[in-house]
Amino acid sequence: MGSNDNKLGLKETFSMASGFAIGSGVITLTGLAIGRTGRSVVLAYLLSAGMFLLAVIPVLILASVYPVRSASYIYSAQLIHPRVGGFYMFVYFLGRLTIAMFSISFAQYLAALIPGIDQSLVAFSVLTLFYLLNLFGLKWAARMQNIMFATLVIALLLYVAAGMAKVDLSRYFTGTDFFVAGGNGMFSAASLLFFAVGGAGVLVDFGSVVRHPAKVIPKVVVIVTIMVTVLYALLSIVAAGLLPYEQVAYQPLTNSAAAVFGKGSMMYLLFIIGGALLALTTTLNSSFVWYTNAMMRGCEDGWLPKILSRPNRYGVPWRLTTLFYLFGLVPILLHMDITLLGKIAVGLTTFMWIIPQFALVHLPERLPKRWAASRYARLPRWSLYLMSMVSVLLYGAQSIANFQGNPKEANICIIGYLLLVLGYVALKKKIPDQADLSQVDQVDPDTDG
Repeated sequence: MGSNDNKLGLKETFSMASGFAIGSGVITLTGLAIGRTGRSVVLAYLLSAGMFLLAVIPVLILASVYPVRSASYIYSAQLIHPRVGGFYMFVYFLGRLTIAMFSISFAQYLAALIPGIDQSLVAFSVLTLFYLLNLFGLKWAARMQNIMFATLVIALLLYVAAGMAKVDLSRYFTGTDFFVAGGNGMFSAASLLFFAVGGAGVLVDFGSVVRHPAKVIPKVVVIVTIMVTVLYALLSIVAAGLLPYEQVAYQPLTNSAAAVFGKGSMMYLLFIIGGALLALTTTLNSSFVWYTNAMMRGCEDGWLPKILSRPNRYGVPWRLTTLFYLFGLVPILLHMDITLLGKIAVGLTTFMWIIPQFALVHLPERLPKRWAASRYARLPRWSLYLMSMVSVLLYGAQSIANFQGNPKEANICIIGYLLLVLGYVALKKKIPDQADLSQVDQVDPDTDG
């Protein structure tokens, strides 16, 4: 029992997963998804959630049987091969272009309150501010998280409630603003929204601190994903249903918020500040911590210089934090279009998620005792291959959908980066040894109990 005292129960896990799921994704991506499919964005949200829940099954099983922190890297490196873990880490790194996306989107929403503001300067300033704050390991964000999260949820619910009262649902599903790019546009929008609806999946990276993970993690991920999808689907009806397509396509939610509340009203300001800006700043702030923690294990394993993971006096790996800061500056200084940035970042993220799915088929051999004691041991071996392949196909199709339509030069750079990484990982002489899992292959009564 003592080992459970510091672990998260169902209530705490549900709260944490909700915090991961409700955030900047809906703020940054809804307008881009409307641009791809029009008012059918509501169906894109539902389709995206269905695909996510199907694709995430292999990792949920892995997290149930072998709950660890930095799970995706560990599964790739320990259950498949250390070189696969190295490849995952470098793909993960490039996908963190999202940190620039949050900064640029913040500038767009602030420009709705302060017209004419230099958006590049704002994006640079907000990224720099949270970089500097994170160097000192400040704890204020953790203490304020519940208050900020509650404010964010209230702002989104007010937007939905007030907006739904003004949307003419009898005419919403008709007209030329529905399925503006056909089936391809619908799937493209759903692929982009994967980032928004799939936030609860991050919970698998915290499996080692969850009590009864085999029961709690799958249950919480499914319930939170469904709840968030319903909220986002209703929000998307408001975002797409009050104004003509041309005024909301590829735009932030400021235009529709003005139609809902009246531009300049107190409710409008609450939505922009308490909803959009707060979602983006909290996500941007936590991203420095999340990204560096995810990369530290790879640095310690030697894929990047170990010195990057060494902390400063405040316990912060400042060199790695600085690396992400510089990485986030590049799209801002290049004045990169947020639509292109979003497609590249989400495309790389979904491609990254392909890699650990293959670990499921190796789980019974690498951790036989844990597997035999789990509720999944009754599954036939072929079903593990089937679930992994379905997941890979879903993630792969969405990656392709996000890369389609990109400038040729952008895709050439991505492919070139991936080829260089493959070459480096394949030829690197000194790599971590294949992990000896005998010490962790013990039946933990908390895992499946």
